[in-house]
Amino acid sequence: MNGISLNRQSLMNSLSPKPETVSVSRSNKSLNDVINSLSTQSPATSMSDQSVDDLLVSQIHNEFTITKGIAISNYEYSAEELAIRTVVSHQNEGLARNENSDQLLNRLDQSAANIRNAYSNTSAILADIGQLGPNQRSFLASSEQRVERTMGSYQEAIYRHQNEDGDKNRFSLTIQTQEGDTITISFSSAQGNDEESMQTVDTFKLAYEVDGELSKEEHAALNKMLSGVGELADDFFADSKHAGYATFYEARQTGNDLNIDFLSDFDNAILSGVDLSFSTSGGGGDSFTQHNLDLSYQFDSLSQNQQLDLEFQSGLKQTDFSIDMSVFGKRDEQQLKQYLAVMEQSFEQNNELKNTAGRSESQQSMDKRFQQQASSDFSMFKSAFSTMSEQANRYSQIATLAEQEFNGGRALVTELTKQTITNDPRYTETLDKNQLGAGISGLADFSAQFNFNVDLIETVQSLDISQKTTNNANGTYQGVSQQKEISGDSKKRSGPDSVRQQHKQEYTVNAAIEGNTLVGLNQKHNKMSEQKTHQYVFDDNDKFIKVMTKLDVEQSSDESNIKLIQGLWLEQSSKEAEKTSTEVSLNGDIPTGVKRTNNYSHQQLTKLIGDLKPLIDNEETIEKLNKKHRSIDSFMNNTADKLI
Repeated sequence: MNGISLNRQSLMNSLSPKPETVSVSRSNKSLNDVINSLSTQSPATSMSDQSVDDLLVSQIHNEFTITKGIAISNYEYSAEELAIRTVVSHQNEGLARNENSDQLLNRLDQSAANIRNAYSNTSAILADIGQLGPNQRSFLASSEQRVERTMGSYQEAIYRHQNEDGDKNRFSLTIQTQEGDTITISFSSAQGNDEESMQTVDTFKLAYEVDGELSKEEHAALNKMLSGVGELADDFFADSKHAGYATFYEARQTGNDLNIDFLSDFDNAILSGVDLSFSTSGGGGDSFTQHNLDLSYQFDSLSQNQQLDLEFQSGLKQTDFSIDMSVFGKRDEQQLKQYLAVMEQSFEQNNELKNTAGRSESQQSMDKRFQQQASSDFSMFKSAFSTMSEQANRYSQIATLAEQEFNGGRALVTELTKQTITNDPRYTETLDKNQLGAGISGLADFSAQFNFNVDLIETVQSLDISQKTTNNANGTYQGVSQQKEISGDSKKRSGPDSVRQQHKQEYTVNAAIEGNTLVGLNQKHNKMSEQKTHQYVFDDNDKFIKVMTKLDVEQSSDESNIKLIQGLWLEQSSKEAEKTSTEVSLNGDIPTGVKRTNNYSHQQLTKLIGDLKPLIDNEETIEKLNKKHRSIDSFMNNTADKLI
């Protein structure tokens, strides 16, 4: 428990009962009486559990405000009894007011927060008056644990009551082999109340079907997959018990235990696809009780493509992502690490909590919970991306077509480009190393999207990232052009106020070799970030005054072009940056004030490195060099055009 630093006078001023609170204190003893009694006792080691319980009762009493019509008897409850009965009464108050599921959920969260505050404040008070010893700490910790367990059971009882028509669980799995065989496994179970017998009824159905004949190798590949799918199913259905009403204990965060690592066991030489669907729901169709996961992964060597689609709904939040990736790719740890880092950076920028001012403690707690759920689901996305990259590498090692994809120029151009950027002392890179990585990635080309949204608090996050590569050969030249791109978009609303953040960066590289020499390397890196806020301004009497809108935009561009011709190296580089901020005040639809600021910078550099003597007063040599320069440029432009 986190202690709160309070002085004696603040305790006396702040701990009197709230006006609307029902009197539940033991023997009508006020908190002041309890404090005075404790202050006169001997050292903390001799303080009785009863005295600590008296103080805890007063703190629980102080944390809750319950309508007088919802009565709690004057029986002298222990602190634990009082905590649970007060939570129940607080919930009954909501039912008496015909509150909806959302409001009842907020009540339950607030009750949990109040109970935690009561224990925390009790610990702080005892520490302030010198009465917090090992025995008192142990008493409070044990008591709080028992209350948490009871509240967990109570919450599950509420969940069951909301879904008394029955809980329904479904599981289906279909796996296809490269030979065309199909294996389908499904089960369903339901639990509900039989209205005639008034008893709980359980049903369970299991089906297993094979279309075709499985070889020994197919059996082995299937069993390996089923083991991983089984672990995911166990985690999903265990996690779903707490999906209906987001729980108030940090250890029970929906989605924390889910992963799709079983895809790494997918044998693409034998299997061609897997489809699975898990679902569990309570009766009544309430969105709070829905918990669904649908996943499809297909590996198609004919179309040279692998595709993953996932949709995950858990209560109010929904996550979906897709990854479309080539089946050809090489292991490139540096580029994979770079992609994962820039994904994480973009996601964290989107996922950062904004506009928490004005939101209640329970609302902020819910915001944090959904933030953690988004992080958990994003981890699935990153794991799937890494796994599919490895699948491409694994397939490329056994597929003869990979020779054409990589050894027909791309591998050599990639390696020579890497050597120039990282090892050549003549070359000074102008690009930001903390963003999309410089050079040509050997990973399989891909296009991927991640989306997360929450119905209740209007939170939306999306991320798009892609890589596209083209090869070219003409005469003595071989070349590769590649484009890497990432963009993020997030929207968050707090009451009438809102924040939208968008950012995008793009890196394009175009390289050409002649023989075993890199003769041309063009790189360009563009970045943009934009934040737009809407704030509704009210006066002291809650009368609307105006809307404040602010738009902040940052843009930058780094470009570097080099040509290496007969020992002469010409490098041209430029860097631009611009930052704009615009503030607009609106009274209705009428602008009442506009403020704009702008900062812009530009740098340009040209370097010529090599032996310049052959160029002096030698027009024939200069013309040959210019012709070679134009030839390289024409080839590289043609390669870049193939990206479009």
